[in-house]
Amino acid sequence: MEIDRILRPGGYWVLSGPPIKWRVNFKGWERQAKDLENKQISLEDLARRLCWKKIAERDSIAVWRKPRNHMHCIQKLKAWKSTQFCTSPDADAGWYTKMDPCIFPLPQVKDVHNISGGALEKWPKRLNAASPRITSLNFSTKTLNEDVQFWQRRVSHYGIILKSLNNCKFRNVMDMNAGFGGFATALTKFPVWVMNVVPFDAKNNILGIIYERGLYQDLDHSSCDQLEQGEQASTDVAKDQEAVSDALVVNSTVHRTTCSLA
Repeated sequence: MEIDRILRPGGYWVLSGPPIKWRVNFKGWERQAKDLENKQISLEDLARRLCWKKIAERDSIAVWRKPRNHMHCIQKLKAWKSTQFCTSPDADAGWYTKMDPCIFPLPQVKDVHNISGGALEKWPKRLNAASPRITSLNFSTKTLNEDVQFWQRRVSHYGIILKSLNNCKFRNVMDMNAGFGGFATALTKFPVWVMNVVPFDAKNNILGIIYERGLYQDLDHSSCDQLEQGEQASTDVAKDQEAVSDALVVNSTVHRTTCSLA
């Protein structure tokens, strides 16, 4: 259900491996056939109750699609009386938020063919286009454009002083105060992987805007807590690659929350 929360309307979920095609692969996986069969049944039932549609299954890979809106799902859930819609108003709340076994309702639409929340531009146009959440969070297209221009100028300067950005010496970039994701957007011309981080106590929860721009590896985080998994990954990568972190306001965040990085 957590995957359903973060998937955009009409988004796809791909599962590779057990229990898909268990009848063929259970011996190679060294698993019990009955156990895998039960897992597949449970998985298919959950997908059905989430109103997902299975659109493909080949070899050990299966693909489901989340509905573009909940017009049909509303009627189905009323009939099934098993899975219910969440009552929490904020589907984007992710920091120390209790996970409940419910479906976050998508924004209402007038027609069954409409996409909840509004349609997105195709990649790469969506990088610099005003996503539907820009207006829903009371930001203007002008604000986004100014952010785009700001980061284009800054990254152009980075390209001058960090010549190695072009030759894969820097592979992992972390933006500790991602804002609209402008830093990652400006870096798309370089061969780097960017993690966008939004402080958990930011005035506005704009993680969804970053997501709708087509950027990935987005998360809420507090500078007082360790990025344990990220630290391990960075340690592994650092053995043969350098990493760069844009920490435009990290220090101010640390002082404001009175935590220590020691």
